[in-house]
Amino acid sequence: MLLFGRLLAGIATSLLFSVPDSWMVCEHNAKGFEEGLLSDTFSWATFGNGLVAIISGILANWAADYYGVVAPFMVAVGLFTVAAGFIIAFWGENFGQTTVT
Repeated sequence: MLLFGRLLAGIATSLLFSVPDSWMVCEHNAKGFEEGLLSDTFSWATFGNGLVAIISGILANWAADYYGVVAPFMVAVGLFTVAAGFIIAFWGENFGQTTVT
């Protein structure tokens, strides 16, 4: 059972690190942006990811210091709810190719 769990975790990790990049390349090409802008987009995404990680760590530490060890998880629930609202409101679905050629 543990081996099966590790196998599924490996698959999930592989998908986690490849699906968003594939989506970004597909959307970039679908919107007709210049090819050179794609590397800039990934550079900014990597920078933003690091910045958000640092800010999240600071916020979680502050919440834990002032409100207890469960507080960072409560803050995360609130932020995830806000993020879900933005995703539902502004993020279009990518259905891929809808007609067979």
